[in-house]
Amino acid sequence: MKHTRGPWRVEEPLTGPLAGGRVSIRARGETVTFFNPLAKFTEQDRRNARLIAAAPELLVALEAFTTWHAENFEDFAPAVNAQLLCLANDASAAISKATGKNK
Repeated sequence: MKHTRGPWRVEEPLTGPLAGGRVSIRARGETVTFFNPLAKFTEQDRRNARLIAAAPELLVALEAFTTWHAENFEDFAPAVNAQLLCLANDASAAISKATGKNK
């Protein structure tokens, strides 16, 4: 199963008797995940929520970079290519972690 299509956004705590102060990550009207409504929502939680919400766009950017690198690998000087190869390997590892696939 693929992940929920982005963009994702953070919805700050709602108030009211039924809301319970829950902070959600939502996409296209669906709740992707949420933070415990019984715990205090800290600034670190807010930063984590923003990072989680950015995940779909980060995945697309990493996939675009690794594709571009594979297509343009021989166009650079060896020293630059070595650095790009390290970045491409890191990007591929992050993609594998995000998608649950071994690349």
